[in-house]
Formats: sequence, structure tokens, C-alpha cells
Amino acid sequence: MMGIVVPSESRTIWVPPGGGAEAGEDPADAARRELFEETGLAISKDSLGFPVAHTCGEWTSVDGVVFAADETIFAIRVEELVPETSGFTQLEHDLVEQFRWWTCDDIDATDDLVFPAGLAGLMRRILAGNGLMPPMELPWTTT
Repeated sequence: MMGIVVPSESRTIWVPPGGGAEAGEDPADAARRELFEETGLAISKDSLGFPVAHTCGEWTSVDGVVFAADETIFAIRVEELVPETSGFTQLEHDLVEQFRWWTCDDIDATDDLVFPAGLAGLMRRILAGNGLMPPMELPWTTT
């Protein structure tokens, strides 16, 4: 996950790689493109599989712009990944302070903000091999 430092926030905000879809781009193609841009990891559409979760809500950028987010979440397993950030936008370079691998217990124990809410439960469901259809609906919250 990527650690974002926002001057008005006292805690680091942790988010998985992702972002907005471009015109005509389906959620899987957007996820693959964003994963590559934000980590350097290129994957095939087949290896991405089906969505595992969905969440939606609003968030406000550091310059006060309110965005509506409608997020389709995918999961992949990798042995090792050293993030490559040359695909970052300038804003991402300005905000993303660090990358970190998290365990479910780490997410449960942190005082930092982790988005989406319910991510540890989703990870436990995936790791247990429980059915992932239909995708989980995760709450959108800042607490």
C-alpha cells in the first residue's frame, strides 16, 4: 500500500494502488494501468481475475476539490515487488511518502487511516480461499 502524507491530516493515509478510469476504459483495464503506473508491475488481464470488492464515496483533495469515487477492487498475489514510481504524476510524487506491505493484523492495529475500510476482512477472506462472488461491498468511511 502507498502511504500518503496530507498536511492537514495528523496520520498517514494508506491506500492500495489505483485511480480513475480513462474515457472508455473498463475497471479491469483501469486497474492494470494504474497498477503499472504506480508500482511498475505489468500484469495481463487474465491474471487480474474478477473484482473482489467495491466501495464508493467522496473524498476531498489537498486543494479542496471534492471527488466522487466508485472503486472496483481486484486482488493479485506477487512473490516480491519493489515499487517503481517513474509512472507517478507530480501530485503522486508530492504526496506518496512510502510503500509498505501490510498484514491483516497490522491493518487492524494501526492508528493510521487505511482505505478502503474493511480491507483486513477482505484480505482474510481472500487468504482463506472463501468464495469471492459476489464481490464484497466495503464501507466508505474516514474513521
